[in-house]
Order: sequence, then C-alpha cells, then structure tokens
Amino acid sequence: RGEPLLSENALFAPDLEIEVPIPGKTHDLDEQQLREVARRLRAYYQKGLLDWYQGNVDESGLSLMQAVVARCEKLCGGSPSIRLWWIAAGVIEALRDGGLESSVSVRRLLGLLDQQLKIISKDGALALAQPVPTELVKNLLYYLARSRSESARIASIRSTYRLDDLFVGEDASERAERILCGPDLESLKAVAAAIKEDLGRAKT
Repeated sequence: RGEPLLSENALFAPDLEIEVPIPGKTHDLDEQQLREVARRLRAYYQKGLLDWYQGNVDESGLSLMQAVVARCEKLCGGSPSIRLWWIAAGVIEALRDGGLESSVSVRRLLGLLDQQLKIISKDGALALAQPVPTELVKNLLYYLARSRSESARIASIRSTYRLDDLFVGEDASERAERILCGPDLESLKAVAAAIKEDLGRAKT
C-alpha cells in the first residue's frame, strides 16, 4: 500500500502542479447531497470495475466506469481533484479504443479510484479540496504516455504534461510491467473480492 506502481518512476517526472485546461465550474450540491452522489457513483463504479475485471467482452464495465469518471470530473470542477478524474477519463478512453493494454497494473490503478470515491462519500467537500494522490496521478500519466491513442482529450493531456518528452521508452516500461505482474495479480483478486463484498452489503 502506498508504494509506487512503477519501478522506474524516477525517470518519469511530470509537473503535477500544471493547471488543467478544462472549465473549473463548481458543483451546486450541499454537503449531504455531495456525499450521497459520491456513494451512488461509487456503487456504479464498483459494478463497472468488477465487470471489467471479469473480462466481459461487451465492454459494459469500461463504459460504466467512463460514465462515472465523467460525472466525477464535473463534480470536482474548481477543486484540486479535477486533474485526477480528467486524466483517469483519458486512461479509460485509451482502453476502450484499444490504444492501451488492459494489463494487471492498469487494472490495479483504476481500482484505486474506488478508494477516492469512498473518501469523497465520507468527507464530502473536504475531500475535494485535498491534493490528489501524487503517485496515482503520476502512474496514470505514465500509462497514458505509453498508449497509442490520439483522442482530443488524450492529446490535450499529452500536451499539458509534455508526456512525449518525458516517456522513457518501451524497454523500460516493459521491465516495469514484468515486475508488476506477479504480486499485483493477487492484489487484483483481493480488490475484486472486496468489491463483491461491498456490493453484497449494499443489496441487504
């Protein structure tokens, strides 16, 4: 927990303080509404995540995750956490259009967004005002740099963070991926089991 996902992180150092080029309109929800919306979004995200983990071929899981992340992006407008959801949406786009492989490490990264939704559902506006997790954002950007996707959003993220100048190359990324795959597979199974348990409690 809390450890970098990439063994070669020191070679990939984007400036995470750069302002994101998207509208910063704030939400108009009160504290109770914000927490309730976050709880509902988390439940939807968990359903999508579990479906994706199970490898369903119709991509309904990724589609649901994408819808949730888009809503989170609007919800977090004007707050520091908006950059996390803007970047995460790019990663999901890259997965859906085939520009990024659905690897164990990428699955684990997107699984960590569930915890961010949990924090918002508990802490509300206070959570939105907190700095985003540096390693999570950095790793999401790393895999976007590896992707072959060229959507408008991804092009904007690449340009904003100068990813093409920072990417260390395929050999290094392949080494990092090999290191990740062994232990992270068990972590992924644990996350899937926890999500099933959460969903089971929600239905009772």
